[in-house]
Amino acid sequence: MLVEFFFNHGMDGALSGAGTPEQKLAKPIAFPPSMVALGRNPIEASAEAIHSGLLKGQYYTALENAPPTAGVSALFEDRVGKKLLHYDYGNFYVRPVFKPGHCKFCWGPQHLDDSGARCCPYNGACRACLSVMDELPHKGFHHACCSFVLSTPKPVKEDSVTRKRQRDQVEHAPRIPFSHSADYLKRQQKFREINEKAAAAARAASATAAAACTRQSP
Repeated sequence: MLVEFFFNHGMDGALSGAGTPEQKLAKPIAFPPSMVALGRNPIEASAEAIHSGLLKGQYYTALENAPPTAGVSALFEDRVGKKLLHYDYGNFYVRPVFKPGHCKFCWGPQHLDDSGARCCPYNGACRACLSVMDELPHKGFHHACCSFVLSTPKPVKEDSVTRKRQRDQVEHAPRIPFSHSADYLKRQQKFREINEKAAAAARAASATAAAACTRQSP
């Protein structure tokens, strides 16, 4: 049975009514799941599945920022001896699953059109439920149909300009003339003395060698 799921990968037979105005995706690829979902599942219906031992790594609470212990949890906190950090309460994480060396959309062999661009019919759609992402609320953000999540609102990003201090608000540190420490100056003096001794020894050795050559010459 598992082998049949893997033979279902690829774009062969993916389209219904190919080449006609009624063309659409018709072959779901449901296994393995197209993504891994972790954290707080925002769908109330997930509570029953979590209570039944499904949706591992997820939890549901009525209040978004409530700890997992306030609802139904399938996290591994007791197994690993760690608790979810408070600033992760309410977060829902979705990570796509890839099949190395294959098309990331249909999991079949890599395929390119004449221009070299990817031409997979599953591009922009969920290969499990065949939903088109652009047609879903919030453009299918955090779509995880295997966890009952159609989409979630995108988080509002803070304006990067407002988080930066204006130039006239920056407090400059007072300018203090730089001076080397006494230990540094002592070390530098020692290095200079050693270098001078080494240079003097080299000059003496060179002079001795020159004198020896002069005596040996006729």
